[in-house]
Amino acid sequence: MGLLKPRSIKQQLVMILILVMVGPVISVWLNLFFAEQVDTAIFDEKKAELDKIMLQLLDKIKAEGLDRRENLTDREMTVIRFQEAVKPLLADNPSVKIGYDIPHLKTVIAVSADPHNKNLIRINIIEDERVAHMEPINKIGSMRRRDLVRKPLPVITEGGLTGILWVEDRIPTDFFKFMSIRYFSFIITGISLIGGIIGTTILIKNILKDINIIKNGIGKLKNNLGSRIPRISGELDQVAETINQMAFELEEKKKLEEQLHRSERLAALGQLVSGIAHELRNPLGIIRATVQIMEKSVKEKKEVEEYTSIIKEQVDRQNRIIKELLDFARPSPPRMEPVNLNALLDSVLTFTGGYAKNKGVDLITEKQDNLPPVMADGEKIKQVMVNLILNGIQAIEKKGEMVIKTYTRGDKVIAEFTDTGPGIPREHLENIFNPFFTTKDTGTGLGLAISYQIMKMHHGAIEVESSEGKGSTFRMTLPALIQMEGEKDV
Repeated sequence: MGLLKPRSIKQQLVMILILVMVGPVISVWLNLFFAEQVDTAIFDEKKAELDKIMLQLLDKIKAEGLDRRENLTDREMTVIRFQEAVKPLLADNPSVKIGYDIPHLKTVIAVSADPHNKNLIRINIIEDERVAHMEPINKIGSMRRRDLVRKPLPVITEGGLTGILWVEDRIPTDFFKFMSIRYFSFIITGISLIGGIIGTTILIKNILKDINIIKNGIGKLKNNLGSRIPRISGELDQVAETINQMAFELEEKKKLEEQLHRSERLAALGQLVSGIAHELRNPLGIIRATVQIMEKSVKEKKEVEEYTSIIKEQVDRQNRIIKELLDFARPSPPRMEPVNLNALLDSVLTFTGGYAKNKGVDLITEKQDNLPPVMADGEKIKQVMVNLILNGIQAIEKKGEMVIKTYTRGDKVIAEFTDTGPGIPREHLENIFNPFFTTKDTGTGLGLAISYQIMKMHHGAIEVESSEGKGSTFRMTLPALIQMEGEKDV
């Protein structure tokens, strides 16, 4: 039951590798084991045949008296007598070779049947000084050499060692070829098996590596849809690309949902603010008119001047706030005409440059030449630009710089504002375009909310990217005029 339990992909692949390889490994081992036994049995069978021939040969030698040294004094006569003694044996066993090593004659006699005519005898006589110094009898035994089996037998009489008889025969050629092919096939199978194990191991390792990359990438996507799985090789790259595409679509969907929710909140808030602003504006007008009457009626103006100036200042301040609220709640419709963002930016920089210089902030511009025009209300777009530039300058605590770029991306015209301030905390990023949200000591928190609303009027977008300690980037995106004209044609 343990094999049926859920396991990791690595464990499953290793188990499959073991199951696939265990059969061939056992098969090769069994073939090698039994092949060796078969080979040994064939050689043992051949040695048993040679034992029978050797017993017959020994009887023939004794019958001819060739087992006694005194009968082996003449080499030529010894060869003739040995030939006659073994001739019947060769006739019955034409594949064998029979020999007699005679030390005191320093001679080796080897007799075999002619391969083309078994009735003919081939004799080979070797004179060799080494025969006189043969190994001791206790070291003489059967000899096995690949395709050859030799059976020696010492001939001993009262006078000592007379000589050594031997019979040898070859293993059938067909069997020897089969044996060679079999061992060669075992070697090839073994090499293939080892190569298969190594190759499969490398393959499993690479697959697991790619799977871990995808797994880690998905883990990052849980916390950040903007993260992406890096490119990998092979078919799994398509899986990674599909996941990245899904993450991108989910990210876009999330942005659209946030924009929709923000628009709904702003619409509801706008209605509320519009009503409140009207209710406040009328009493404030009455208060200011009353103060003015007081100033005219009272003879000693110095007595009340200090108090009335404070009242008027606060009334004017509240009127400005109410005006901002009304602008947010009921923005005037834009007067659309073709405008160039570079020209609007140059106009804005003429009256924001001095403020930036006094704050120790350098304004750096990188404008794209031949920037296509956009259909927009120039004054409202300048209002957004001014708001973003002033916010960036105010965010820089000491000296710093703001880089302002204009460029195109596809059918969009983009203005980008990047400051070297402290950045926006992550928990604030989702709220900065909400009305009345501000981290400043002064201000209504309506600047970015109005800017967002203006960009929405223009079928554009405003986005922010920020990291604490690395500054912030605000990006205005507007459709190029060419795209707008194309939409009209449709």
